[in-house]
Amino acid sequence: MAFSWAFLLYVLLVIQGSQAFSRQKRIVKGVDAKLGEFPYQVSIQNADSNYHHCGGIIIDQYHVLTAGHCLDGFLAEDFQVISGTTDLRKPTFKNYAAAIHVPKTYDQQDSWKDDIAILKMSQPFIFNDLVGPAYLPRKNEEVRASTPATVPGFGRTSEHDQTSKVLKKTTINIEDLSFCNEQYKKSKLNFRDTQICAYSSEHRGICKGDSGGPLIVSGKVVGITSFTNAGCADSSYPSVFTKISKYIDWINSYVQN
Repeated sequence: MAFSWAFLLYVLLVIQGSQAFSRQKRIVKGVDAKLGEFPYQVSIQNADSNYHHCGGIIIDQYHVLTAGHCLDGFLAEDFQVISGTTDLRKPTFKNYAAAIHVPKTYDQQDSWKDDIAILKMSQPFIFNDLVGPAYLPRKNEEVRASTPATVPGFGRTSEHDQTSKVLKKTTINIEDLSFCNEQYKKSKLNFRDTQICAYSSEHRGICKGDSGGPLIVSGKVVGITSFTNAGCADSSYPSVFTKISKYIDWINSYVQN
């Protein structure tokens, strides 16, 4: 059944295991990111336990972009956001969520579609060398296949590892959606132009805890980490990202207000 496959795929990306709250995914075969290299990267955490849940992307002083499935079943007050650090053992700036926004077309039962959300903060981010907004694409801007892209995250570094305290990054290549459709054919998923497919033949890529984080091409955040199949990047399955350029009007409806 299509629902079952879609539901299992995103759960496999975001479930950590030891706590009911921790539904997430680490960068596989990555290297340490430099402090200030990704000033828009945040860690969305359980406000009570400080446990890393998902990644996020600062887009202005009050708003963080993330994956819709990261917020399923939670209230804004459940989350705190850590910014300005590459080491979660040394949190620099802490903020709290005040509201959650998801598209009207988002469906928890098909959360791999329209997998995007906005967290509104209770206090503004203070921008500096370590904290700042992402540069987003123009409306409907496309990214060519074979283009190299960077993916940072605090997720696992392997399927059976724990989430990382240190921000990692790796490089993968943008692929045609037809490649994604072929690789996921048994799952009966039909990818749309609101998604980006990326892959590494060296099995680099996303894992549990990376959901909601950025996909970066030439300094521009073009995608939001959504899901991959079982085995994290250690499989023949590509990583799938929400294409931000298809949601610019929706994003602006909240940011401008």
